[in-house]
Amino acid sequence: MMRTLIFLGGLLGLTLSAPSQIQVQARLGHNVAVGASIGLQCGPVVCTPPVVHRAPAGEWREITERVWVEGTCRQVCHPAVWGWGYDHCGRRVWSIVRPEWTETVHGPGHYEYRTRRVFVPCAPVRHGGGPHRRW
Repeated sequence: MMRTLIFLGGLLGLTLSAPSQIQVQARLGHNVAVGASIGLQCGPVVCTPPVVHRAPAGEWREITERVWVEGTCRQVCHPAVWGWGYDHCGRRVWSIVRPEWTETVHGPGHYEYRTRRVFVPCAPVRHGGGPHRRW
């Protein structure tokens, strides 16, 4: 223990002669620490109080609503229709009677019930009329 104090005294003496902004720390055991710091401070030290965030007064409620849901849209591809036809010279040929085409089919919409959570704030409590007033 005495050696540690002599060693720390030597370090502190070294710190005092060294330039500013030097910090020396030593650990003496499991939960014991000694430190020294020499430096220039510009202005006063300002400690701001911690900001306390309060939860708003109220409660969460689950509400169920009837909601309109649009119908689905899908593309239906129809293949080409082949058959016997006549060319520009009047000869009978196997050709496309109707080319392929795409149709957009809209499904019907419907109502469904959906549940969601809503925060309902409490009304502020107002006390008036003194402590002996009866409601």
